[in-house]
Amino acid sequence: MALPPAIASLLGGSIGAVVAATLAYVYGIRNTARQRRLERDNVTRALLTEIRALNAVLTLRLEWWTTQVDPKKWIPPLIQVAADAYEKLGGSIGQLDSPLAQEIVKFYGYIRFINEFQKTKDVYISNGRTEEFYSAYRSILTEHLAERGDSAFQEWYRKYSM
Repeated sequence: MALPPAIASLLGGSIGAVVAATLAYVYGIRNTARQRRLERDNVTRALLTEIRALNAVLTLRLEWWTTQVDPKKWIPPLIQVAADAYEKLGGSIGQLDSPLAQEIVKFYGYIRFINEFQKTKDVYISNGRTEEFYSAYRSILTEHLAERGDSAFQEWYRKYSM
């Protein structure tokens, strides 16, 4: 890392070389720390953006489920909840603030549970327990939004200006 010519000429000699090397080292550390912070902030914003979008989708799904689906007539196919950002960035969770990382892991763990529960639909229906599936799914969505909905992330949305 080279210093600007004006500073290099002022520092001349071996003392100048030591000072120049020290300044270059410190400058490099500062840039590395800044780069890590920028990466952490980008990962955080990406995950929070996905969380907000997933909560919006699940809110709409719960509204649809409770107003449009009649378990006495038919239970429609359920689309898996996609968590693409988490699948790509989950390995970077250790970079995040610890309390936020914990909330994110809880959030995506429950998303996985929702997806796995949806797969049980046909078993419930084939065993004549359609209304039980309907009620359980409604409760699962309601609990998710109450416990891990946007209200759980408001502090972080504010901190990251979202």
